[in-house]
Amino acid sequence: MFFQQFSGNTAILSYAPYIFDKDPYLSTLILGIVKVVVTILVVWKVEDGDIGRRDWLLWGVGGMIFGCLVLATPLLEVHAVALIACSIFIGSYSFSFGPLSWLVVSELFEANIRGRAIGFEFIYLLF
Repeated sequence: MFFQQFSGNTAILSYAPYIFDKDPYLSTLILGIVKVVVTILVVWKVEDGDIGRRDWLLWGVGGMIFGCLVLATPLLEVHAVALIACSIFIGSYSFSFGPLSWLVVSELFEANIRGRAIGFEFIYLLF
């Protein structure tokens, strides 16, 4: 969960109006819709057991890397390519790091110590 903050998800969502100069509000709305729809789908499908949580995380990281690589190319000048790359990144984050890291932590610790354990884990990672 600590590294979830450094994935770039909040940066892309925060700077989406600046990334998409031509139509910032529509592009930001599309990214928000992608995030909500993918999160709902993964919460619905993660318990089916067809795909393990590790596979969800690996596919998500792969999609995030692919989205970042496409954003780093000179094709960024094309609005549709940038929007698709950001949507791939946001969608990949939303079906992997977003909901699954919190799900795994909730399964690791009992309810009465969960908050303290997450805080301890965060402090442990800092030092």
